Amino acid sequence: MKITNIKYIFLFTLLALLYVFVNSLSVSRQTARVQDGVADLSSKDFTNHSVFTLKGNWDFYWNQFIYYPEIQTAVPDLSVRVPNMWTKYELNGKPLPGRGYATYRLHVITGLKPGTKLGLNMNAILSASRIYINDSLVSVSGAAAVDGLHETGRYKPQTAYFPIPSKEFDIIIQISNFEYARGGFHNNLYLGTENNIGAFHAYSIGKELFLLGVLVIISLFYLTVFLMRTELLSYLYYSCLAILTAIMVDIVGENTIVGMMEYLSIKNIMFFWYLSTNWVPYFYLLFTHELVKTRFSSIVIKIYLGITVILQVLFLLIPVTEYSALTTLSNLHDLFGYLLAFVIVIEGVRKGYPDGWLHLLSMFIALICYLHDLLYMINVINDNLGETLYAGMFQFIFLQMIVQINYVKRFYDRNTTLEIAFLQAQIKPHFLYNTINSFIAVSYDSPEKARHLMMDFAYYLRRNFNFKDINQFVRLSDEIELVKHYINIEKVRFEERLEVTYDICEDKDMEIPFLMLQPIIENAIIHGILPKEQGGRVEIRIGKSNGILEFNVRDNGIGMTPDTLKAILKNNTEGIGLYNINNRLQKLYGKGLHIISNPGNGTEVSFHIPLFKKSGLFQIVKQAVRQKNKQKRLY
Repeated sequence: MKITNIKYIFLFTLLALLYVFVNSLSVSRQTARVQDGVADLSSKDFTNHSVFTLKGNWDFYWNQFIYYPEIQTAVPDLSVRVPNMWTKYELNGKPLPGRGYATYRLHVITGLKPGTKLGLNMNAILSASRIYINDSLVSVSGAAAVDGLHETGRYKPQTAYFPIPSKEFDIIIQISNFEYARGGFHNNLYLGTENNIGAFHAYSIGKELFLLGVLVIISLFYLTVFLMRTELLSYLYYSCLAILTAIMVDIVGENTIVGMMEYLSIKNIMFFWYLSTNWVPYFYLLFTHELVKTRFSSIVIKIYLGITVILQVLFLLIPVTEYSALTTLSNLHDLFGYLLAFVIVIEGVRKGYPDGWLHLLSMFIALICYLHDLLYMINVINDNLGETLYAGMFQFIFLQMIVQINYVKRFYDRNTTLEIAFLQAQIKPHFLYNTINSFIAVSYDSPEKARHLMMDFAYYLRRNFNFKDINQFVRLSDEIELVKHYINIEKVRFEERLEVTYDICEDKDMEIPFLMLQPIIENAIIHGILPKEQGGRVEIRIGKSNGILEFNVRDNGIGMTPDTLKAILKNNTEGIGLYNINNRLQKLYGKGLHIISNPGNGTEVSFHIPLFKKSGLFQIVKQAVRQKNKQKRLY
């Protein structure tokens, strides 16, 4: 098995364990049997660590606010399925309008003693509501009224605690809606002991705050990286995607942040809700397009932007009571965007996009959770899972971070490759220019010497330019052969003024980075020996010790001052090779050249290369795994 696959398996296992641990902290949910306006919980054990979902058929009174004394004798207009929007109900053969007011009633039977403290938990109701336990008001959201003039909408979840008046009691919920296209009791209502409801409420807020914190931190981090490296557009798009998702999660969920802003009206909250859900799929498309650029994605982005802008203009120009009626259109727009992103990634995978399967997996998880919550919110499905958005978003973020890390790694590897290519291009012209001058000089007096010079020069050119990529590693013997041909060329120029000695280990099959030794020797000859009238000597020593290949090039030339050496390593002079080699060594191994130099006493340049570090520790592990697999096959 490949090391990369092992890493992913480890990460997925860690994620699964984290998910199991977080879920273990939650309060379990049980569905109570609700029929004909009655929930019989007399056989339920309230002492268990669970809450009961009160979904089923409730008594419904349209355009009436009915209170406890009269509700005992009042005849309900309908027995309705809860949770649901009341626009899904029909009265006298006609669907109910979105704007209006109503009373819901559920009679609860328990085996508990009077005075036992219970609690209720429910997500936000559109637009205003009051909750009673018999004739006791236990929770208020906004100001419910019989007309829009007197109604004050408020969109926030509700949690209430109360002592039960007897073993049997009524839950009466009065709702009015004149600010949204659809009204009603569209979220589950949970009943349980005071402790269980408190734990359930705390867990719901806790997991939302955790996800919001992750989204905000990711948004700020990716935005900061983009501001520092503006070519990383995917970071900007992901930052926008994260912050818009945070807004959407908070409004759809517990209103942990939005709920603190008392000055926000329900119209403001609905606008931000529709704005976030409208633009999240667009920025996700942009993000996907930046990672997987295809001709198809370029066209899709432009078309989808036009559709998104049209919807946004509608949200700005028409009131919330009108555009909230376009929920189906908005949901189709969102779903269409996610499906297009899915198609883009599939097309990219078909064309060899790296990490495509990981990207597809994250999208598949997010899409399944999105579809589940969409159907859950419009009450097509009613299961005990509740909203899966938190778990889905967390897994999506986790997987996308892996995708992004790999993307950035490829980005910087590509930049490093281009930079090293440029550094090597800086090395070559100096030597080429000098060699041509030498050839011209000797061709007049010694054609045979010129012929040998051209043979050495031809070998140098063939070896120097014959490589597949600039990160290529070559055998030490090949690099030494290149150095000897180079020195033969330079001896034509320097004649007896240049002496070179070699002390090289016998094992020359080790691999080292291409074109690493010759520029250092060139620097020693050009800047150390050439300026001395009597010439000088260059000593080349290469040895092996404790898994390290040690290189040492020493000359007895003119040397350098500390300021000159510092300027060379900072590329502030025209020194040949040292700055470039130092950079390459640091990029490959994290440690550059070690240079000792004093004016008049020559210069010593040394560096070390780990014998097995061709591409880091991963290469060592990879070789070990391959060897182990090979041994298994032998047996």
